[in-house]
Amino acid sequence: MRNDKNIKDVILMIIAGIILISIIYGFIFFFGGSILLLFGLKYDSFWSLAKFFGVLLILSIPIDFIVVCFLKVLKEIKGLTDIQHNILYFILDIPLTMIIIECQNTLLKVFLVQC
Repeated sequence: MRNDKNIKDVILMIIAGIILISIIYGFIFFFGGSILLLFGLKYDSFWSLAKFFGVLLILSIPIDFIVVCFLKVLKEIKGLTDIQHNILYFILDIPLTMIIIECQNTLLKVFLVQC
């Protein structure tokens, strides 16, 4: 009886996670695509834009997690103030985002050439 409840809980958690990820992806896809369109992003179809944001999310979430954890550890060890912490995050975030987007573009080009 207890195992059935655990299995149901796991299945419900997986379904809830998939729904949450879909909502976040949809939000980023709609608003991110709109903002990038204002900055001059041109795409062939919604599918290419969806691939762009999908690969971007897959690459950026773990890297951003590592950077945030590194900065929290640095804040605790060195005793940084919140302002110093935010400035370091800002300084690291912009180049990392540019590197991630370039890696993403390279991955998509390699993937499209192979297909």
